[in-house]
Amino acid sequence: MNWVEPIRSKKKIAEIEANLKEHRPRDYLLFVFGMRVALRISDLLSLKVKDVIDEDGAIRDALIIIEKKTKKRRIIQLNVKSKEALTWYFESTGIKNDNAFLFPSQKGGAIGRHQALRLVKGWCTQVGLAGDYGTHSLRKTWAWLAWKNGGDIATIREALGHSREEITLRYVGISTKDVSALYDLVDLDIA
Repeated sequence: MNWVEPIRSKKKIAEIEANLKEHRPRDYLLFVFGMRVALRISDLLSLKVKDVIDEDGAIRDALIIIEKKTKKRRIIQLNVKSKEALTWYFESTGIKNDNAFLFPSQKGGAIGRHQALRLVKGWCTQVGLAGDYGTHSLRKTWAWLAWKNGGDIATIREALGHSREEITLRYVGISTKDVSALYDLVDLDIA
């Protein structure tokens, strides 16, 4: 399996968001929403308008999905940024059809995994990110940001639906630099 990495630069994340928001509403939503709901790309691309909008036309507070890979039912809270991105997207595109895919292809239906992969790689290259990035980088970036902002591995593991903590640790992408920084946190001056 190809182990892509999370995007660890908040500056680069902001740069990608700004570039996409200016020119590509669908791609902006894919990037912003993808990093904030932590879904696998197959689940993300299968979302329809009706999954994020209620009967009254308001953005839902949570997604309720059955994961394709695990067949588990998940409830995913939508945070402020994901709701703002959805609102902006619907205002920018005028999409209102409940059965329309959230990430439509120009050929009809939803964009495919390979197209999404090309998009993510292109966005990362465009802002000068060197490394191995792909569609799973969106999910891993969510995990990394959750960890960097004080989330504990057990809770992140649960949110991602992982069966083992080791998988979550790889997602978070704990690096040698992160481990080295721990030594600075511990005061071993016993004298």
